[in-house]
Amino acid sequence: MSNESGKEWCYGSICLAFLASWGFSFLFQIPLGSPVHYGLMIGFFIFFMILWILLTVRGSKKKSDRKAKELVEKTVKEIHFADTQLNIAKEREVGLWMLEERVNEELNQIHFLFTEKKLKEAQAKLFNCRRIALKNRFQYLVPKIEQLILQLQYLQESQKREHTTIIKKNILELGTNVDRLFISDIMKATNIDEEDLVISVIKEMVEKKEIYGEYFSVSKSIAFDLQANVKEIDNLMKKYEDWEERNIGKKN
Repeated sequence: MSNESGKEWCYGSICLAFLASWGFSFLFQIPLGSPVHYGLMIGFFIFFMILWILLTVRGSKKKSDRKAKELVEKTVKEIHFADTQLNIAKEREVGLWMLEERVNEELNQIHFLFTEKKLKEAQAKLFNCRRIALKNRFQYLVPKIEQLILQLQYLQESQKREHTTIIKKNILELGTNVDRLFISDIMKATNIDEEDLVISVIKEMVEKKEIYGEYFSVSKSIAFDLQANVKEIDNLMKKYEDWEERNIGKKN
């Protein structure tokens, strides 16, 4: 307790001692102001002071015990929080390790897809690996991924030339036999599932007079001039062979 409360309790003890001694003297018919009466007053004062000391010590002990309990609870919470954070960090570390392993597996699969010429699937996997590597700071994987992207671009260009050669040859062969050909027919005949490339090759061939005909974007078809194509077939084949020779040179 504070000094102020101690003074209040001291004054209170005096008042209580006075009242108690007066009541005791009245009850047992002890004259007021007699030595016995004063003795009782002093005795009661000492009793109440001792009581105050005992209560103060008990209160202090309770307060100390409460603070100790609060400190223990706080320490336990802090330890629990630290353990939780540590577990989260460990889980994240394990998660990152598993993610890193998955990216490495994907990169190994990309090599296989290159050999199988499944470039669209390889591109999707490769760009996803790059996104994950950059997001999670797998810095050592980035150069490897960039190298694979360059390899992919080279293979795509090579595949494009190869597919263009197949498409041109197919159009030349059919351009002297049928009067109309749909894009879907060319894709089915060549087994090339690249509609934009087929359309681009047809437009280029018509523009450069490598085939005689007209492309219709609405129906996605080409109408051939059969008479002109048959008449100029030798010249058209010569143009195709020249084009093929130039592109084979690029490939090599």
